[in-house]
Amino acid sequence: MFSPQDHIVQENIEQELSQLGFSIEKSNAQSLASFLNDHFANFDIFSFVVKIDGILGSHCLKSANKKVIIQYEPPRLKISYVEDGLRVAFERSFIKQNGEVDVYHEFFSLPKSSQNRGIAREVLKVSIQQYVNVKANKIFLNAGLDNGGYTWAKCHFYATNRKEVEKILSKAENMLEPAQFNPIKRIFDNHYAKHSTGSPFPMIKWAEVPYMESVLIGTNWAGVLDLRNTQQFSNFIDYVLRR
Repeated sequence: MFSPQDHIVQENIEQELSQLGFSIEKSNAQSLASFLNDHFANFDIFSFVVKIDGILGSHCLKSANKKVIIQYEPPRLKISYVEDGLRVAFERSFIKQNGEVDVYHEFFSLPKSSQNRGIAREVLKVSIQQYVNVKANKIFLNAGLDNGGYTWAKCHFYATNRKEVEKILSKAENMLEPAQFNPIKRIFDNHYAKHSTGSPFPMIKWAEVPYMESVLIGTNWAGVLDLRNTQQFSNFIDYVLRR
């Protein structure tokens, strides 16, 4: 489903985005088209924002503040779609360093009435196509906000900070009976016995344990997913496409 698609951004893209209600913020005279073609080749920004607007627009009670922001050192593209009061909010950044593009899921929020309706998955589908197009290396995020600590674990993201994983382990110890907690601790111990302290922890190993859902909800942890790792990418896609 997510095969790379070639795309050249045309010079009229700024006008097209403006007609959609997006403002363009940049600090020099280089055109947006030139910037994207130079640094984020094959990124179809028009298709991307049209689809994001189509998915999120109907959930806004007020008009959204829509921005495309570009910075140059290092090259960074940020797309921001934020309703006043952050009721609906979507922010993604693409940063290119040492020839590699990394994606940052900076913020995503939906009102309670719009949650658990598959909207986040639709946003991810639209996003993944562009990640594939630009040959993105990794996705970084902070799993938090409501159910984020559980949801991103189910998406097969890895926790990068051992201290944050230890904090979740401590929460599990406080919430669970010993018979439930001991297998959770064994998963933690086995991982760090085999890997270095800085090795990302596979949160899915906890998230797939049914009684860990209540533990993971409300947690905050820095996460990463390696799009170049065939197994990680495949697991991520399987989750996003699951009905």
